[in-house]
Amino acid sequence: LMKIGTVVRLESVERFYDDGRSDIHLQSLDRFRMIRPIENLPDKLYSFVEIEHWEKKITSEHPLAAKVLSQFNELCEINKVRPFRKIDPLKFRSYDLGHFVGFNLQQEYAFFSLETEVERLEMLQLQIEFMLEQTKVRDHWLRQLHMNGEYRNFKPGEWK
Repeated sequence: LMKIGTVVRLESVERFYDDGRSDIHLQSLDRFRMIRPIENLPDKLYSFVEIEHWEKKITSEHPLAAKVLSQFNELCEINKVRPFRKIDPLKFRSYDLGHFVGFNLQQEYAFFSLETEVERLEMLQLQIEFMLEQTKVRDHWLRQLHMNGEYRNFKPGEWK
């Protein structure tokens, strides 16, 4: 069990797959911190956890919020992608980007577990700067390949 979690509401089931999986849309309602697990309760076949809710004090008024959003937009432009949902700069929160900046699963959990918006913005800024640098390295490598005439697009299985 993880120590930090979120209470969610199932908004919709978008698609069912033959293997039993499905695409779902959830709305996050609240974050919580686990106080202790409760393994055995009379007449229950499942475990419980005792939790405490975190107060929501999230603001986008910090100057770093505008900078992070600007850097994210730059990253999207360079890579010729756009977010699935439009991000309103006036309602921007760090959580709006946490899933879309290339964090691995452990980094996403660490991001989610941070207590303050400023800490999350700082982590986002570092990650976006890393992604921007990686994009520039990739673009430089592709330009070098093209200049040398050694580059062509391969389809899977054509490496032989």
